[in-house]
Amino acid sequence: MAIKKKVLSLVMVIILCLYLCGCKIFGYLPKRTEIDSLEFIRILGIDMGSQDSENIKVTMLYITHEKEQGGQKDSSNQGGRANISTMVAEGKSLSDAIKNAQLSSKRKIFLGHVFGVIIGDEAAKNGLGKYIDFISRGIELRLDNNIYIAKDMDAEELILKSCKSDEELCDIIEHFSKDYGITSTSGNKKLIEIMEELDNKYAGIVIPAIKLMEEKEENFQEGNGEEAREKVVIKLDGYGVLKDGKLISYADEYLSTGINILNDKYMEGNITIQDPYGQDVSLEVFEVIAEKRYKFSNGNIESVALKIIVNSNLAEQHSRENIYTKEGLEYLFEQQADTVKKEVYDVIEFAQNNNVDVLGFSRDIFKKHPIKWEKIEPEWDSIFPNLDIDINIKSKIGRTYDITQPSGVEGME
Repeated sequence: MAIKKKVLSLVMVIILCLYLCGCKIFGYLPKRTEIDSLEFIRILGIDMGSQDSENIKVTMLYITHEKEQGGQKDSSNQGGRANISTMVAEGKSLSDAIKNAQLSSKRKIFLGHVFGVIIGDEAAKNGLGKYIDFISRGIELRLDNNIYIAKDMDAEELILKSCKSDEELCDIIEHFSKDYGITSTSGNKKLIEIMEELDNKYAGIVIPAIKLMEEKEENFQEGNGEEAREKVVIKLDGYGVLKDGKLISYADEYLSTGINILNDKYMEGNITIQDPYGQDVSLEVFEVIAEKRYKFSNGNIESVALKIIVNSNLAEQHSRENIYTKEGLEYLFEQQADTVKKEVYDVIEFAQNNNVDVLGFSRDIFKKHPIKWEKIEPEWDSIFPNLDIDINIKSKIGRTYDITQPSGVEGME
């Protein structure tokens, strides 16, 4: 307790000395603002300017329980939901656009509660550099913010249309950030991770892509002059793939699974194969381990050997046959290995055709063989598309949960 008092006294003395010396120390600290005077932004969208492509457009979504006016778009819903409002503004820079938005807000815009940042498709194609700088440098925004790309649309359009969804976009983004690993068909990317990856120009960057779909309301009965409502559904849809900080392509859910496997980010998922009788079998994959070994000759890389271990459990079978025999299991092991091998081959083909290393090779070589990496680094863009890659899959199915044979299995009395 005495030590704490001494430290506090020392800090107060230093602050007082700086103040008496004329140093404007309080100018470096956030200004004090009453909490009820703040507008807590939850989702931040970033796009290229509408009129001038050199400008930056921001769309800010916030939640309030009272009607807003003064140039703001109120997209409130009834039935107990909080009112969802947005502000849209443009400027020469991101900070300039936010200051312009401040002119139409009766509260002070506060970015410390931003949970997700959505970057529009065209902005991502233009390059992340000038958009990332402000959100990584600002004292309010957090480095653990979740970053997404609006697939094939502007962030503004996605955010505004999301107001028609049955769920709030904030809740949807929170769901994405927590449960993306259930299927391993996409991922989670924090701002601090992108900042690090942008420093490596040879490594491809993958950012989760958000897709917005508009569907006609189900079970709608025509009549009374009413038209079917458009139902908005927002989902994760694989990855946006970037090279040199610019969006070059999208990897769908199938390819994204292979990317996760090779980067040791596969958490869990399902594989559907066929048993020896041609019926479907669902395997619940709980572990995938990818080991990479690099073969060098005279300092030059010749090939990469991938050893992938796949462990799963039998979750469901459609046939009434006993497939949990030695021969049946060996057949299932082979089917599972072939399925995973095809996923991996397809994502390797995608990466090499686009000459973008989303497979983690350059980062891995740099860590394991730093001296050899220095030699091959300048030629990596010509080496990677032609790199020989060998794949070996070790497949295992561990258990069948509570039963080993299905109900009504052939041969049972």
